[in-house]
Amino acid sequence: LPMTWADYWVVDLDPDYQWAVVGGPDRENLWILSREPEMSRALFQRLKASAAMKGYNLRELKVMAPLR
Repeated sequence: LPMTWADYWVVDLDPDYQWAVVGGPDRENLWILSREPEMSRALFQRLKASAAMKGYNLRELKVMAPLR
């Protein structure tokens, strides 16, 4: 595989490191990461709203784990 390089920012971070929001400076890529296999729906919605206010496009955001 060829070497690739990308610039990513930590957009938001839990003080206890239970979750992080990571995105690209062009605001085209976004990941909402959790240490737990499930995240509360309310927290997920809050993190999405925060990312949207920072200019991230959420139209193609895919949920890969269950929300509770």
